[in-house]
Parts: sequence; structure tokens; C-alpha cells
Amino acid sequence: MKKVISLITKNFGLKILAVVFAVIFWMIVVNVDDPEMSKQFSVPVTIENENVVTDMGKVYEVLDGDMAVFTVTASRSILEKLSTSDFKATADMSQIEGMSLVPIDVSALRYTSRISIQKKTQNMQVSVEDLKSSQFVITASYDGVPAGGCAVGEVSVTPNVITVKGAESVVSRISKVVATINVNGMSTDINDRVVPVLYDENGMMISADNLSFNQDKVMISATIENKKEIPIDLEVSGRPADGYAYTGAVCTPETLVVQGEATALDSLNSLLISGEALDITGARADFSKTIDITPYLPEGVTLVDNDMAEIAVTVTIEAMTSREISVPVENLMPEHLPQGMELRFPGRAVQVTVTGLKRYLDAVSPEDIKGTVDASSVTAGMNELPVKIEYENDNVTVTGTVTVRVIVSTVGEENSNGQDTQDGQNTENLSGTQNGSGAQGNPNTEENNDGNTAEEE
Repeated sequence: MKKVISLITKNFGLKILAVVFAVIFWMIVVNVDDPEMSKQFSVPVTIENENVVTDMGKVYEVLDGDMAVFTVTASRSILEKLSTSDFKATADMSQIEGMSLVPIDVSALRYTSRISIQKKTQNMQVSVEDLKSSQFVITASYDGVPAGGCAVGEVSVTPNVITVKGAESVVSRISKVVATINVNGMSTDINDRVVPVLYDENGMMISADNLSFNQDKVMISATIENKKEIPIDLEVSGRPADGYAYTGAVCTPETLVVQGEATALDSLNSLLISGEALDITGARADFSKTIDITPYLPEGVTLVDNDMAEIAVTVTIEAMTSREISVPVENLMPEHLPQGMELRFPGRAVQVTVTGLKRYLDAVSPEDIKGTVDASSVTAGMNELPVKIEYENDNVTVTGTVTVRVIVSTVGEENSNGQDTQDGQNTENLSGTQNGSGAQGNPNTEENNDGNTAEEE
């Protein structure tokens, strides 16, 4: 180890000086010799004489070769000074071959005589098609969500028609042109200039790189309005068939979200659907229908979601039934009885027919039904008088004519033939009748015979 260290450090200064001189001599040799070297470059291809194709009513698209790749050979001193800006690559469309290949020419802008160029990219490959020009209506759209309590109103674009030129195969794929404005977080009306976007029939975006437009950008505007959620009210018209009743209507959805100016929304608390849209004339069963609510919206008010323009309405129609109820005579009040005469009811009840839906009929109690009897034209003895029923219930109606038999006598007069006993016992014979008919007394019954016996005695 000591020998190695001694060998390295011995004459150390001379050894360092020898290395320095060696480097200097190498640099001198290299600079004096200046050997040739090669380097690869790539520059974009400039297309010339495009009018040769366009004058034929055609358009071209570069498929490959838009960058020229080549190798430059020169002395090292020259090569180190060159960059891509020192070269130019051109493709002359007047030299097109077979309407698909255009030769690429690469030239140096300096040191032309002192360098050599070897092209790796010989041709630019192009596709030539017929030129097509079409006009499209621009669809105005928006993206994002406005500020809370706000909704996007009208979205418009100016101009609303754009002309697109390009290869027939590309222009023919265009299904729609859309201009979109961003409304995210906005609470006031906005305007913007945007680039229209092309879509095919499948909703896929079409590149516009090789297309030209008569308008690069269009002006799009969006109004920001207030929004409000309101319920839907249903009001039917007409009457169902006889014996049937309308029992209700429901709709889906039950509420709507609308938008508009604050003045228009402040007075709008619900949306009423009525008239011919909900005509139940002659209906005998439940039915459903779809209704477009757009005509019912007041001026200046629109739907936030146009997909909610139709609602499903179901109307319920039920058959009515009838029920006979025995109303106690105690619930009947005589009126206009002549002075000096008295009246009594020989029966215990009168039969009253009520009509309505079963659930309402089941709730009717005889004690709830009252009535009055007009006794202004009675005569002594048995009378059959009409009864005016008083029953306040919108869901139940009294049908038919109700009558009741009464016995009228002079005040203080006694019944000499035992009629009181007979009438008090025979409810069937002396009860009230309906529709002008009722049970009549039978003189052959045992009770009547008993009455006759009492008279003989």
C-alpha cells in the first residue's frame, strides 16, 4: 500500500501538468481536423398551391407526413450551429400523385453548400374528397347549476345558423351543432362568446380541425329566473251517469317546479287543471288520462323541467246505493195545525229512502233525520200528509215522496170507537208511507174486532 501511495504522489505536479497538456492537444487536434458528423431534424411541412385542389371543388386532409424527418451531414463546427429553424419542408399540391401522395422537398436556409440532406419522409399522404357546404341551425344549451332559488330561463344564440364547409364524408356526419353556456352559480343574466360544437347522430363529438365555418364563435345568452314549487289542483266538470258519484281525483306528480319573473311567481300559489280536460259527464267507472299542463301555465311562467309537461290523472267514480231508514215520529214536527184541533201519529215511524255511497249511508242514524208535517189543511179523522225531510248531509240525499198518517180531532174530543187503542198497537197499519202508498188498516184483524167489541159495549 505504501508503495502504491508513493507511486501516485511521486512527481504529482508533473503528472497533473501532463493531463492538462493532453486535453489541450486533443482539443487542438479536433478543431484542426473538424470531422463530419450527422444529426436528425424534423420540421413541419408547409403546403403550397392548395388552390390546385380547391379549384376543382375538392378538399384534402393530411393523413400522414405533416412532419418532415431528415438527416443532415456536415462538419462538426457547422452542425453545431444548425437548428430546425434553418430548414424548410414544403409539399407542393401541384405535384400531387394519384390524388393521394405529395412529394416533400426539404431545403436549408443557410450553409446550403456545406451540408447534405437525406430525407426519411419522402411524401405527404393526403385524402382528397368532394367539398361540401351545409347550413345548420345552432341549438342553444347550458351547462351547470345556477345559484340556489334560481333557474335557467330562455337560452338564445346569435346567429342561430352556421355554415360548415369541409370533406363530404365529414360534413355528412354532422347531425346537430350546439352552443353551450356555463351557468354554474349564476344569479343574473349572462352572455358569452363560445365555439359551436359538432355532433353526429349518436351524440359523438366531431372534430372541426379540417372544417371551416362562416363564424368562428357565436354569442349565446341565458336569462336567470326565480323558481317556485307549487301544487296541482284538479277540478272536474260535468256530472257522472245517474246512480254514480264522483269521489275524487289524484295526479302524478302532485307538484311542479316553475320559473319566471318574481312578479309572475308571487301570485301563483297553485296550478288549476279544470274544464274539458277533466270532464266526467256520463262516467260510470274510474278512468285515467294524461294531460299536458303547458296551456294552464300563466303568461311569463314556464316549467323548470320540460320533461314534466305531462301529468297522469286518475278520476274515481263510484256507484251509489239506497237504504231505507225508519225515522221515529218523534222527529216529525207538525206545522200550521188549525186552532182547536189536535194531531197525533198513530204509527211509531215513517220509512225514508236515502241515497249515496255506501260508506256514507252506513253512518246515517235515524235520530239524525228530522222533518216537518204541514197540517194546515187537515180534517177531523184520518189524514195522510206529506213530510218535508230536513237532513243536512252533502253526501246523502233523500229520494222519493215521504208521507205520514195522522189522526186529527177536536181538542177534548174522545175517540168513542176505541181507535186510540187500535192505532197505538198496530204500527204497520198506521205507519207513514212513501211515494204516496202505504199499508192500510185491515178491519178483519183481531185488534179491529176487539175495537168493534168495545164499541158495542
